[in-house]
Parts: sequence; structure tokens; C-alpha cells
Amino acid sequence: LKLEGLFGLVVLALWIFCVIDLIQTREGEVRSLPKIAWVFIVLLFPLVGSIAWLAAGRPQVGTPGGGSRVISRYSRG
Repeated sequence: LKLEGLFGLVVLALWIFCVIDLIQTREGEVRSLPKIAWVFIVLLFPLVGSIAWLAAGRPQVGTPGGGSRVISRYSRG
């Protein structure tokens, strides 16, 4: 019973992360499908949709124009 509860919390945390990440991702950076399609997939199928978003929809880190959203307050130069 405790293992099922822990699994549920992990799925919930993954789902929340993916929903927030998806909302913050710009339309042009989304891969494979339109952003609205990803929203429906992640909302309707929390576990499978979240894994699919991470694997196939999320912008790849290190590619031009995608994945890097860290903004610093302090600029050098």
C-alpha cells in the first residue's frame, strides 16, 4: 500500500512538472506535435503523456533556440 502511494506521488510530481514545463515552453520550441496537442495528451494521460512530452516534445537542451531558459539578473560585459 505504501509503495502504491509513493508511486502515485511520483506520477503526480512528474505530471505537475510536465504541465508547468509545457506551459512555459514557446510554441516554436515544441517538437513533434503542436503545443495544444501536447497539452491535451499530458492532461488526458498523465503518466504516458508526461513521459512522451519529456521524450518527444520537450525542446532538446543544447540545440539552437531550444531548452535554455535560464536568465541571469547579472550580466557581464
